[in-house]
Amino acid sequence: MIALSEEIIEKVAEDLRKNGIETEDLINNLLDHICCILEEELHDLSEFEHKYPSILSRFYKQKLSELEEETQQLLTFKNYYAMKKTMLSCGALVSFSFIVGAFLKYMHWPGAAPFLLSAIVLFSFVFLPLMIILKMRESSAKRSKLVLILGMITGILASIGVLFKLMWWPGANILSVLSLLMLMLIFLPVYFFTGFRNPELKLNTIVTSILLLAGGGMIFSLISLTNSNSTRLAIDAIESSLSLSLDRLHEQNNQLEKSMTMESSGKTKSDPGMSKAIESTNALIEDVQQFRTQLIATVEEIPAEKAKHIAITDLPDQNNYRQVKELLNSDSPASKKMLIEKVNAYNQSVQNIKTVSPIVLQDSSFINTQLHFVVHVLNQLAFQAEANKQALLNYEFAKADL
Repeated sequence: MIALSEEIIEKVAEDLRKNGIETEDLINNLLDHICCILEEELHDLSEFEHKYPSILSRFYKQKLSELEEETQQLLTFKNYYAMKKTMLSCGALVSFSFIVGAFLKYMHWPGAAPFLLSAIVLFSFVFLPLMIILKMRESSAKRSKLVLILGMITGILASIGVLFKLMWWPGANILSVLSLLMLMLIFLPVYFFTGFRNPELKLNTIVTSILLLAGGGMIFSLISLTNSNSTRLAIDAIESSLSLSLDRLHEQNNQLEKSMTMESSGKTKSDPGMSKAIESTNALIEDVQQFRTQLIATVEEIPAEKAKHIAITDLPDQNNYRQVKELLNSDSPASKKMLIEKVNAYNQSVQNIKTVSPIVLQDSSFINTQLHFVVHVLNQLAFQAEANKQALLNYEFAKADL
């Protein structure tokens, strides 16, 4: 073991500075370690020039400035490794939740929603922010940081849009279109022109941009910017059968009432309870008809007489769910609250009559406030009331024949 001269120590310190080490504490620590190794391994000071490069190479993988960069990260970002570990753990959990949730959804088994919900929330608000923060610490260029921030916002919007789509929440299309517009009009141009200017990143930037454009285009092709007609057509098909059955039932009830009027004169006196139930049913049918007429007349801005006879298949296909929703939640006679109260009062008045079935109408019956769906619900309600009326009339008619 030999003692190093002041000249050699100063030479090592100067070489550390030339290789990118600027932090004084780091220089002193490296200098101390290198000098200790030199004193142990050198047999003569003349061996310094030969052995020094190999000893120095033990402290880095590619270049010595790596130590300076890591030191700066540790000094300015003390929680770097904790955040990196959290990001990797979160990424593994997100991947697992996505796989399990997708499998459960594909098999139509319960439990898919919690897995998908947790996966998207963790991905959007934990994994993506942590990844962007760590990447920003590794990059010093302002343009690169801007690209990372725009990418994070775009990714969060896209993932939340997918979540809303999977959960059938309102606003899914708005979020999806907003994220795609941000991808195409803001993020991609900034990313492309930032990376295209760098010769080392030019090819990678072009390829990544093409992939993003292709992916965004495929996602955009799955988004319907107008109302889908498939559900409307299904409702129209059901409504055609329902309207025909309702008209026949109404005509049969009219014939029964006429027959009862003709045959019961001078015979058995009608049961007051049954007569009252028939009156209540007639009143409910009238209330439903008035509700339907006023709703259509108000929304479509047409005369009440025309609205009274218009068929659901003749209603124009337009996005009017907000107007219908406001009307249903208002204090007008066409409010769902008043109609539900009338139905509940009717059920209360006929609860002791076995031939009558209670009519089910709840707030959830109006979950879809598109006019076509609401009118369909009202027609179903009218059909139930007409069916009850026929049951009551048949009972009275049979009793009159005894």
